Amino acid sequence: MSHPHRFFAPYDEITVARVPLPPEEAHHALRVARLKQGDRVSVINGRGDEISGTLMAPGRRDAFVEVLERRHCSPPRVAVTLAPGGLHQDKLQQEIIRRAVETGVSRVCFWQADHSQKSIAFQERWLRTAVESCKQCGRFYLPVIDTAPSLEAFLEQYSGPGIIGLPEADPTAPVTVELTDRLAVLVGPEGDFSTREKAIAADFGMAPVSLGGYVYRSETAAAFLMTLVADRLGELGPALTVTSKVCSGEGME
Repeated sequence: MSHPHRFFAPYDEITVARVPLPPEEAHHALRVARLKQGDRVSVINGRGDEISGTLMAPGRRDAFVEVLERRHCSPPRVAVTLAPGGLHQDKLQQEIIRRAVETGVSRVCFWQADHSQKSIAFQERWLRTAVESCKQCGRFYLPVIDTAPSLEAFLEQYSGPGIIGLPEADPTAPVTVELTDRLAVLVGPEGDFSTREKAIAADFGMAPVSLGGYVYRSETAAAFLMTLVADRLGELGPALTVTSKVCSGEGME
């Protein structure tokens, strides 16, 4: 879907009269998007603020935005933390970050799982992926992205309710979570959670959630669970009502 040209700059004051674009954003505006001086653009700071204004380009590489309008978006009423086990391919972790931004997640914490195939370490490109996703979809809040050495370490520093996606969870059992101002969503790595990790999650009160009778890849399960949570929190608009007409078979041979 098309959207206005939106850029990112970590400006601190919403009252500033002009916002300089970082070098990489100025390059994108002038060399990639080929915008001209006087074009209308917007800039987000990742902390809930957006300004819109006029692009100014005093040099071949420099650009700033003269502020015409300001907007502030309140943070989500429930801060969702997505906690996926570390995956083998970093491109899949970046895919999870993109979907987390799109569904309004406040934090993504990758943890070292018993079944993780390599050590988990923070990557700067994760943050760049999150910035690009914020600009694309119009989210004003950049999620915190970090790592934990284990599921237990994550849960020990996290205080609040949560859910855990498990293929063996009863698909007919209702799941009730008493919400506070936060919610954790746990997703296993390739090979799923270990028996030890499932016991740890249960000890911390994480509610098991089923995604039906199929087994999904980790990044797919993460996207489904985040979408499910966003829907339950009312972030996806009004509920979808589906009606059906059942054929009675009358008049059929």
